[in-house]
Amino acid sequence: MPTTLQSWLAGLTRSGLTRRQIGLVFGLYLALSIAYTFPLALNLSTHLPDKHPTLDLTSDAALQSWYPWWIRYALFSPDESVLHSDWVYYPLGMEMTMQPAMFLHGVMTIPLFWMDIVAANNTVIILSFALSGLAAFFLGYYVTRSVPAALFCGFVYGFCPYKFQHLQGHIQLMSTETLPLVALSLIRLFDKPERRNLVWAGIWLGLTAYTDYYYFAYSLLMVGFITTYRLITDASRLTHLRNVALAGVLAFAFAAPLIVPALHSATQSDYAIVTANHEKHKADLLSPFLPSQRQWVSHPIRGLLDAFTNVDKVDGIEHAIYIGWPLIILCVWFGRRALSRHGLMFAALSASFLILTLGGYLQVNGVEAYGPLEWKIPLPGLLLQHLPVFEGARAPSRIYIIAVIGLSVWGAIGLQRILKSDRILKGTHVATVLVAVTMLEYVMPPGMSRIDEPGWVEVVARDRKPGLLARIPLFPSRPPFWQPRTERKELVATLGRTDPDLPPYYWRHDALRFLKMSQHLSSIPTETDGGYLVNLLGIRYAVVDLTQFKEPTQKRIAQVLQDSYGMVEVYRDDTSALFRYPKDFTPVEDLSFRTADRMAEFHLALGWSNRKEHKEEIVAWMTRKRSVLTIPAVKAGTFELNAEVVLEGEAPTRLVTRLNGSEFGNFTLRRGTNHISRRILPGQLKSDAINLVEFEVDRAVGFPHHIGTTAGPGEIPIEVISGGFFTEGGGRAVLRIGGKLFTGHRGLLVGVTDTTGQVDVLTFKSNQEEDTGARLETLIREAPASATIVIAARTLNQLNGVALGQSLRWLGFPADTKMNPLSSLAIIGWKDGTAPILDYGASWAMVGTAGARKLCDASVGLKAIEFVRQ
Repeated sequence: MPTTLQSWLAGLTRSGLTRRQIGLVFGLYLALSIAYTFPLALNLSTHLPDKHPTLDLTSDAALQSWYPWWIRYALFSPDESVLHSDWVYYPLGMEMTMQPAMFLHGVMTIPLFWMDIVAANNTVIILSFALSGLAAFFLGYYVTRSVPAALFCGFVYGFCPYKFQHLQGHIQLMSTETLPLVALSLIRLFDKPERRNLVWAGIWLGLTAYTDYYYFAYSLLMVGFITTYRLITDASRLTHLRNVALAGVLAFAFAAPLIVPALHSATQSDYAIVTANHEKHKADLLSPFLPSQRQWVSHPIRGLLDAFTNVDKVDGIEHAIYIGWPLIILCVWFGRRALSRHGLMFAALSASFLILTLGGYLQVNGVEAYGPLEWKIPLPGLLLQHLPVFEGARAPSRIYIIAVIGLSVWGAIGLQRILKSDRILKGTHVATVLVAVTMLEYVMPPGMSRIDEPGWVEVVARDRKPGLLARIPLFPSRPPFWQPRTERKELVATLGRTDPDLPPYYWRHDALRFLKMSQHLSSIPTETDGGYLVNLLGIRYAVVDLTQFKEPTQKRIAQVLQDSYGMVEVYRDDTSALFRYPKDFTPVEDLSFRTADRMAEFHLALGWSNRKEHKEEIVAWMTRKRSVLTIPAVKAGTFELNAEVVLEGEAPTRLVTRLNGSEFGNFTLRRGTNHISRRILPGQLKSDAINLVEFEVDRAVGFPHHIGTTAGPGEIPIEVISGGFFTEGGGRAVLRIGGKLFTGHRGLLVGVTDTTGQVDVLTFKSNQEEDTGARLETLIREAPASATIVIAARTLNQLNGVALGQSLRWLGFPADTKMNPLSSLAIIGWKDGTAPILDYGASWAMVGTAGARKLCDASVGLKAIEFVRQ
């Protein structure tokens, strides 16, 4: 046993608890864990706790079971890192630091190595209830010095209804075992400012960062609250401040391996962190006092709850925070009469954090706007939502777990007072009744989802040949649940948070689009393109989800996979069909392409614009400071990299190039076209896997602000931005004309302006009766001859059956023009015969006229690249 842990247990022993007592307490809580989560212990490998009878593979439960496997796998693999994984969104991968990755619970599965990951994860879930109860027991015993009161404290915290609500899917929120120890170690540090207590305060706070980011943020709030309380009530203020600061430094050092990369990802990358919708995941004022419909105790009164409460707003996984009436009685009636210094602090803690669960505005039975003027009552949570660390914590109700710490200690104090009353027999009876009713109230049988493994998983798992798995369609909302069985990397698989620049790559080329959404394909991939993609990415298997397609589409997909991708069908059942690439993957001799080539779309992996015309050449512009190219496996040898890179804007600009993560070139770019060259030694290029070439510049980059022409009303600057279905947030439409800004969402945003700067803007939405293609055509046809037509579109191909090209023929487009409805589209057009300016594709579309505002410091674009064997 580590020396530090021995010293901590020794401290508990000195406080009056023996190791045997601690073991018995843990055994009691473990038995309760098995009972309250029953029948999970009987179905460790075959079920997951969730609400569906059969596991929904797009659910949070399926996702959360993957994280512990990845942590366990990465820790034992010399080629992997727990902080980054290219097993999803191959070949680019994902930052694990931005995920609710359950690092602590993942590590806890390691001693259970003989179990499959589902069984190990379920075992850790059961243990988490017992460990949480034990942690709160230590806290309760420190405050009350009463074993019965401490046992009650541990039960209230470890088995609170909040945890059982989130057990169905939000498995990462089961990792509550460190939070009571943060409070305990901090109080011990204030009471006895010794080095041992300081070290443990830092360790427990730092360890919380490895449980869940919500809980780490909330633990910081709790530390701030307890520290403020003790600074107000104690005389040793400077000592307290110094010790808390030192414990904070130690906690940061302990958590730095995770926190530092996470902060870097949060500030330097574009990972989608939702900072809105806080009011959708908050508690109602009635939530603490009304049991959830999933609790046994609510069954007799379910009819009343349905009749008189707004169940959708009061109950549910992100709203229910039921306290329990026996606990309320213990706290308010008995506990208030015996509040010590510690007890008063925990009472204030519970009240304060209960208020924070209510979010930014008070809601009572689903209503938060009052009176004819619809007044809203602001709460302290409104301020919390705008603080840097907490704005991403968009579920205020989850802060209830800190309130439970206060309530459990407060309730334990009330129970202790009953047991110490003069009427011992009566007090024992009252305590027994209150504890028994609490235990009955907290019964909330978990839903159990059966795991039905499809037959194709076993086929893939038996094959030891290298290659990844593509699941058709490539849903960005489907977790890699079967990856622990198949042990194959996947092209697209969702995690909790996704870099919004990743999905567009899988929409750039028809051969990739077919795998993503074959029903939205304008042309069938050729045999050359399909074969090149399979060899580039190393796709060994493609499994088709037949439930997503009608029978004619199923047949079409099977035929294309065989004809264009060279695959053969090896398994089929009612729900899936599995195809295998039968050949070995072969490295290429060398590689050369220009951005003008359609083939370039295979290689513009991350941070590149759609291919655009620039000074009579085709260029792909960097849209972020770090952009990535994919290069196929290359036969071993010495190569020379040659590239043509164009720079517009501020000069000079530094360009650093990396090959598979290692820097191999540092260049100074100057305005115009730059020819860069660098020798690549044997071994630097992989011959058995895809290669990644990174371009990183030292300033903000983007589209040149003068893209376009000066035709038409050049004195009126125009900027058009459009996002496709796979760009951030599902895309948006933006028109900026003469300094006026117009924005839209799904549909077609059309602006008409003349030489005076007068602007008329209309929005067309697909398949709405009033928004017809004929109406759009009339709008363009009847516009003045000198008018400029400005269009931004997101997810639109037709207006009530009329093809978009038919409506745009007045701007010089052929009437049979077809554009993929899920791609981005930005147009500036004229009726005088001038060729329209068009940007269209998987990435953000942007066009503008000369004089438009400057959007970036510099624009760096790729014209051509080649790897030549020496």
